[in-house]
Amino acid sequence: MSFEAPFSVYQIHFDNNLGNMHVTKLRQDKSPDQFRIHCNIVNSKLHDQGIHVPEFNTLVTVNTVVGTEYDDVNNEVYKVYSEQSTTIPFNVCMRKRAAGHYLNVNRRTNSSNGKVVVGQDAICLNQGLFGVIGKVKARDPKKMTAKLEIDQEAEESKVHNPFLGENFLRKELVESGLLDEIQGRDNAKRGKKGQPAEAKSGEAGKRDNKIKRYYGDQEVERALHLDRGVVNKLTGSFLIAFDSPDKEERQVVDIGLNIKNFTKKVHIPDFVRFIA
Repeated sequence: MSFEAPFSVYQIHFDNNLGNMHVTKLRQDKSPDQFRIHCNIVNSKLHDQGIHVPEFNTLVTVNTVVGTEYDDVNNEVYKVYSEQSTTIPFNVCMRKRAAGHYLNVNRRTNSSNGKVVVGQDAICLNQGLFGVIGKVKARDPKKMTAKLEIDQEAEESKVHNPFLGENFLRKELVESGLLDEIQGRDNAKRGKKGQPAEAKSGEAGKRDNKIKRYYGDQEVERALHLDRGVVNKLTGSFLIAFDSPDKEERQVVDIGLNIKNFTKKVHIPDFVRFIA
């Protein structure tokens, strides 16, 4: 960057390693008339661009910013300058760019790891700790990972429900009718006295209505005359890869129902009965 006045030229050099700025003062090699003609040429170019500038006597030669890029290694956003210099009047230079300027750094363009701020609250999305809230303790830009500091006692009291498994099993037993069968066997063993036969038959009818039947893959395939393995593919994950003309990478779509996954030991209740 350099500044030109009618009688002097100031050159500014930046030392990025030391963070210093050096200013060198030189004698103007143009005569006053030549400098005035040079100012008129710059003013004429600005008029052609629709910019009206009041009278000026100082010029600035700069390399304009053409964009910004992100450094993944150092986790920094840096500016990219044009190789071709431009001379403009000093009173055109802005001290501070407007907040909505298109060259300002937009935090949404940072990488996912670059958005993570140490000391900020974060939600863990790992499979074993899904939904646990903690504070960011440190982050590693090279490995694109972050360390969370979690209050184990507080989070366990929020996440853990000691009756979760019992409630789930009870719901499964009630919907499948097995709970009524178990209670009926217990009652038969104890031997209820004085219970009418009609009441017993009524309870048996209710149990029959609550029983939910589940069929295996091969049974469904035989009933529907399907090839072996079709039901397993449709009810699980079924991936299809295809080439899209508007995208460079090959696209993959999952068209399966995903109501069961025996590898991950997950299933959708009421649709699949999980068997360990």
